[in-house]
Amino acid sequence: YKSYYLNVIFNSTKKAKFNIFKIIILFNFVDALEVLTYVRD
Repeated sequence: YKSYYLNVIFNSTKKAKFNIFKIIILFNFVDALEVLTYVRD
């Protein structure tokens, strides 16, 4: 039982880390777009 719960916790933290990574990439992408539009104007 214990190993199963540890596995679930480990998988959920991995997913959370991946989601945080995706969010960071998204914010960087938005920043880059803002810079590009600023440069064009």
